[in-house]
Amino acid sequence: MIYLGIALLLTSAIASPVYNAYNNAVSSDDYMGYRLPGTQIPSNYKLNIVVGKDVIENKKNTFDGMVEITFKVKKVGDEKLDYIKLHTPSEKTSEVKLKNDKAAEVKIKAHEFNKTSSIMTINLESELDPKMTYVLSMSYTGNVDSKSMYGLYRSSFKNDKNETDYLLTTQFEPVYARWAFPCFDEPKFKATFDISITHPKGYSVLSNTLPVDDPKENGDDQLTTTFKTTPKISTYLIAFIVSHFTCTQGENIDTNVIHQVCSRGESSANRLLAANWGKLILNAFEDYTGVIYNQTGLLKMHQVAIPDFGAGAMENWGLVTYRERLVLYDEKESSDLDKQSIVSVIAHEFTHQWFGDLVTCNWWNDIFLNEGFAAYFQYIILTQVAEASPWQVEKQMIVDQLQPVLVDDAASSSKALTAIAATPDEVNAKFNTIAYNKGASIIRMMENIIGSDNFKKGVTKYLQNKQFSNAVPSDLLSAMEEQATKANLPEDTSLTKVMQNWLNVPGYPVVTVTQRGNGIILKQNRFLYDKINPSSKSIWMIPISYTVPSDEKKFDTAPKAWLSTSSIPIKNVFKNNSDWVIVNNKQGAFYRVQYANSLWKRIADQLMHDHTKIDVLNRAQIIDDLFNFARADNQMKYSQAFQHLNYLGNETEYFPWVSALHSLNFLLTRVGDHTTLGVSLKLKVVELIGGVYSTLSFEKDDSKLSLQRDLIFNAACKYGAEDCIKNVTTLFETYKTTGKIHRNLKKVVYCHGLWNSNDQENDWHFMWNKYQSTKLSTEQATILGALGCTDRADLLKKYLELSVTEGSGIRIQDLATVWKSVYSNSAQGAKVALDYWLQNYETVMKYSKADAPALLSGIASQYITEDQLQKLKDFTTTKDLAESYKSAVEAAIKVVTGNLEWLKRIREDLENYLPVAPTEAPPTTPSGATSITNYSSFFLIIVTIVKFILIK
Repeated sequence: MIYLGIALLLTSAIASPVYNAYNNAVSSDDYMGYRLPGTQIPSNYKLNIVVGKDVIENKKNTFDGMVEITFKVKKVGDEKLDYIKLHTPSEKTSEVKLKNDKAAEVKIKAHEFNKTSSIMTINLESELDPKMTYVLSMSYTGNVDSKSMYGLYRSSFKNDKNETDYLLTTQFEPVYARWAFPCFDEPKFKATFDISITHPKGYSVLSNTLPVDDPKENGDDQLTTTFKTTPKISTYLIAFIVSHFTCTQGENIDTNVIHQVCSRGESSANRLLAANWGKLILNAFEDYTGVIYNQTGLLKMHQVAIPDFGAGAMENWGLVTYRERLVLYDEKESSDLDKQSIVSVIAHEFTHQWFGDLVTCNWWNDIFLNEGFAAYFQYIILTQVAEASPWQVEKQMIVDQLQPVLVDDAASSSKALTAIAATPDEVNAKFNTIAYNKGASIIRMMENIIGSDNFKKGVTKYLQNKQFSNAVPSDLLSAMEEQATKANLPEDTSLTKVMQNWLNVPGYPVVTVTQRGNGIILKQNRFLYDKINPSSKSIWMIPISYTVPSDEKKFDTAPKAWLSTSSIPIKNVFKNNSDWVIVNNKQGAFYRVQYANSLWKRIADQLMHDHTKIDVLNRAQIIDDLFNFARADNQMKYSQAFQHLNYLGNETEYFPWVSALHSLNFLLTRVGDHTTLGVSLKLKVVELIGGVYSTLSFEKDDSKLSLQRDLIFNAACKYGAEDCIKNVTTLFETYKTTGKIHRNLKKVVYCHGLWNSNDQENDWHFMWNKYQSTKLSTEQATILGALGCTDRADLLKKYLELSVTEGSGIRIQDLATVWKSVYSNSAQGAKVALDYWLQNYETVMKYSKADAPALLSGIASQYITEDQLQKLKDFTTTKDLAESYKSAVEAAIKVVTGNLEWLKRIREDLENYLPVAPTEAPPTTPSGATSITNYSSFFLIIVTIVKFILIK
């Protein structure tokens, strides 16, 4: 599953440093009554859901259901088996019966429902026999949801007649199958399913498998569609959709596997990309894993675009669902970035057909076994598809996945990959960057340790060993360990031992490199941004790869040495005293590298002399590490980081600039786009970015440079490059007149054209009308991101009001996108967003309970002033303030306080280093995109003159 706009709840946890201890130490008490006892083992569900036209068309919010669950029981200790525990939608069960395999009825005393855990306990008059099979029959009433987009929920869209057309769809991961039918709603309880849906005539139904035959008449204009038995599957992977959707037939997979892409009828022309790439990606997985898709028993694959979808996409086995913009693509209007995004999401969800569906994590503690692999293979499987080769996806993974999570995992509150989750909130919080990005990065590191061929064999072994079953991390490590050779590992050490702290301890190490003679000394410590946990004594087994100028085989990711203690020496590294050394080739392992000052200077000298001698991924790593050492407490000054990175004026590759702009954007947010220091920073960035900007063109479109053009043009305009602003304003005026704009320039022109408009009010409404009139989902997403690109408080407030107004045209799923567009584009936007949240918090919470706390968290991340902090403190004294609001505000106060303290620490150093800004700062553009038309050229001329004088 891909979550968009996920709120990261990275709180502290204590994890065992010994892997085997983790496997055995968890007890039922750790789950606080939220886990089922495991005494009932289901094998089959017969499920019928009945939905009338009134349910589909939003006239009734309840539906009827019947389920028969076949199960056996097993004895656990001395506990009596005179009860059944399972999850149910509610206590509303009109009929509950239990029979054994001899058709004898087992009498039921009573049943009780725990609303907190959603567990129903059915107490029996006699004890169940482990030698018998039982069938539990239940009739029940369930609720159709319209806001949270979980369980069985309703979505809608305007059809080609401009009429509202409704559909029912499902989202059960992680804990919402129980909202739709009684079940053992934990991933380890796999069973087969026989599903039938009773629905009105005129609607079609999709589920995980193909229909048995044509729908059967059921009286009263009702049909019943019955589906073939599924493979053994976890409840959260069950899905069904009742709609008027039409489907596009893609080329069959494996000759007999039907492949279709389905959506609302008027978007049929936009399905071809998914239809074509779906087959390519599924076939690539079959070749890579050796496990053929149709061997699972599934003979079809549906990809379906859902108008309202809280999760970005969902891997339901055989019925993958997406937000429309993540699967529908218009060749004439959608951008190359949209194309890559869609293909990447398809690859992510199709990874799950193997990692998550065929082999499923045993419990949500280990969701990285599902999501880490999906986040890894959404890049790596595309290296096996020739059509994706120009994208360099294996390199994108470093700047998209690894480097961002190094930031998240450096917090003292970070949790381990395998940290325990018990409550539904804790389970949902596991779907974060630690599970996805860190999981993917640790898997990549494992591949680099044992080698790609061995890793591939280990993947196949793992899937074959655990297919149709569940896995814990030791299952993966055992399969990989069979392939690992002694040459790959430290002496007398297993892969399991190597990986234990990477999985079970929060955070990661920084390796410090100093010189001793012609060798180096390596030391490790946990990397943290602050000093809150200086007593951390975690020791990781760190694979050390490195390169020096004389190496014949440069930047090989295989380990040359292991740092398994607090420090080790490595002899005979340098051939002469001017040699540089780069540790962690291609950032192949999950750690940062800090060098002694003399070694940093050699690296900086090489970058200035000829940066191409250092691998492009290591250049990205160096940039990311330097700026994050400056961000951390007492590890480096920003002035030092900038001095080491003056070479950036010559850097023209995409990946180092992604790393640089990640950190520069963070820094600009923290110092404030409207401050003197912020303007000085923008002057510096305009100077550095000029070189790469000059290699790109607004007129000439090269699809190979799509990522780079988007990144650099947006940054150049954001930081105030005069030529960029001139180009986008011209293109924006042309677009308003002719309606024509190149599909790959929309993002930069919509935002920066609006920001630099002389008539923001009319131009904002022009773009809002464009949003309302288009049905293309990728276009809608681009416009939503641009409408916050204004400093007009009235327009920003109006935009926020529209986001929480029913029927405005903005779907609930896009609420977070709207707010981020407002609060992250300027200090003015952040101020408007905070004021609106504080004044209308109940409205926001009522409209989208799940989004409200995360919105405040996002706003707080932008804030740096004392008066803004005081507003939050004053709010906590509001009379009758609910605890949920109070805790969200207190968390925001903590963030803003930290921002202010951090700024005090770094301010003087930056003020002394950065160029002096003009006395009066000019108007700002998005995220501090100051329009430097009055002084950027003058500044660059002065810099050139000074350099000339110094050279002379």
